[in-house]
Amino acid sequence: MIPQSFALIFSSAFTETAAVGGFGGAAFSHAIKTGMARSVFSNEAGWGSAPMVHASAKVDHPVKQGILGIFEVMVDTLFICSITALVIMVTGQWSSGLSGAELTLSAFEVGIGSWRRIILAFGTLLFGITTASGIYAQMEVVIRYLIGESKSKDMILTAYKWLYPLPGLGLVIIAVYYGFPGTTVWLFSDMSTALPIFANVVALMILSPKVLELLNDYKARFLGIGKVNPNIKLFYEDDDTEEIIRDGSF
Repeated sequence: MIPQSFALIFSSAFTETAAVGGFGGAAFSHAIKTGMARSVFSNEAGWGSAPMVHASAKVDHPVKQGILGIFEVMVDTLFICSITALVIMVTGQWSSGLSGAELTLSAFEVGIGSWRRIILAFGTLLFGITTASGIYAQMEVVIRYLIGESKSKDMILTAYKWLYPLPGLGLVIIAVYYGFPGTTVWLFSDMSTALPIFANVVALMILSPKVLELLNDYKARFLGIGKVNPNIKLFYEDDDTEEIIRDGSF
């Protein structure tokens, strides 16, 4: 029966049903992969970069700021990105053959006039500047944490301030000069984010017990679910203060 089994495999593989199923599965897989990759750039979920900003907030419980972080991801992805997609579809530009920012600009131009294209382009420029500035601020936090209060800190930060934009600027110049398609540029971008996302996922797995502990504490303190554990330290400063009191130097 083995020869007949191989014959059945090959005869079934080259049928219309198999071709349609294979194409549909590949298309669905590519759509999911592309959607996940682009959404990461849209909301930075999973990068581990947004917590550097949220950590500077003054709140009485870390879970409150965590809820705000979840909310901003939802608003950015479900509302803002969905509005952009609907504009592209309603104006019929989804089948124009354009892609990337050019597709979005063309859709808004068709929908609300050519003068809005200028406003949207200027807004895209501002978003790019603020994003680059925000990423620099996050990386400065990392550098300060790694090198500490050393004498070389200011020199390193000054050099980084001027050198930081050069890789991105170089990529844009090369892409425009050689006429790289958007998919090629995005490939480099995806490669640059794979490593930090992987490292952050590992960190999330390690810190997940602490997250559950803080979440249960938040429920007990503010929602009346469960009992408050007085031994839980909400912030690292709590441990420092307790150590100072114990040493008698407070």
